[in-house]
Amino acid sequence: MALSLSHRGRFDLLVLGAGRGGTSLVGSLLDSHPRLTVALEDGAREHLVRGPHERGSDKELRLKNFQKSCRRAARKAPTRHWGNKLTTEQLDVLYPATWDTLWSPQSPLLERAPFTDFHEEVGRQLLLPLRLIYVSRDGRACIHSKQQRTGTSYPQALYRWKAALPWWHWLRHRHPQWHWLRYEDLLRAPEAELRRLCAFLELPYDPAMLAGPASNRIHEDYRQPHLDAHKATVPPEAQAYREDIAEELRTWGYH
Repeated sequence: MALSLSHRGRFDLLVLGAGRGGTSLVGSLLDSHPRLTVALEDGAREHLVRGPHERGSDKELRLKNFQKSCRRAARKAPTRHWGNKLTTEQLDVLYPATWDTLWSPQSPLLERAPFTDFHEEVGRQLLLPLRLIYVSRDGRACIHSKQQRTGTSYPQALYRWKAALPWWHWLRHRHPQWHWLRYEDLLRAPEAELRRLCAFLELPYDPAMLAGPASNRIHEDYRQPHLDAHKATVPPEAQAYREDIAEELRTWGYH
């Protein structure tokens, strides 16, 4: 399923990962490639996300409306290839349960390992037709960032991050065209990792991608002149989270 260079304005790429896990950065780096247009959560709030007490029994319709929105945006893009970035949380809310239930020790998203029928349904409808880039980040740093940036409680931040793992498992077992990128590897060796990304997308590497962190697509509070390798380290105060996520850290190779 190669990216078609003869088709203009095609929705053919999605960047996915946990909230505060580096998806916006990866999206902006890709958007800086002259042959790509990558939006940051375009249409997600309007079509996927609902209020904390609303139920998602209409997930098929919401997914279809989101896909239509993306295809419309792609047709208006100046490039042949158009992508979007989402967080796993924005897909999780399609499940018919309240937010407090979704991200808790009793979460239905975690009840069957390595993923549930819900992941299978949404994955086949939305993810399978697209090239997928999955971004992971060390859970200690990700959970800490979510608490600091969004005021989320530790238990909520913990289970929101844990709920990202079944999506990775689904891609690993079901998706023929996906690429796994670790946030820390990108920050420590940006050109090498971006070259791998471009090879996956069957596009030539372009150094203009390195200007992505300063993109005006990123919220002004998070813009920076260049990639900051220091952000690949785990804050000392977040080291205490290790015992709550030891299994997940081992799965993703964070020691």
